[in-house]
Amino acid sequence: MGWSAAECPLILVGNFRLAIMITACKELGAKNAELVKYMTSGDVTGDYGQVVGYGGIIVK
Repeated sequence: MGWSAAECPLILVGNFRLAIMITACKELGAKNAELVKYMTSGDVTGDYGQVVGYGGIIVK
């Protein structure tokens, strides 16, 4: 049995790593972040039934 978007709108893999990165960037004086690109696996395969998203972000 699968998941529906209503039941699970977002699963973040690596959430602790992300929290550590954000904390470190703030401690180092970062004030802004810029989304460079966001794509999903569906953009490559054409199958949007189940996708994995990828984002590239520059932290300044």
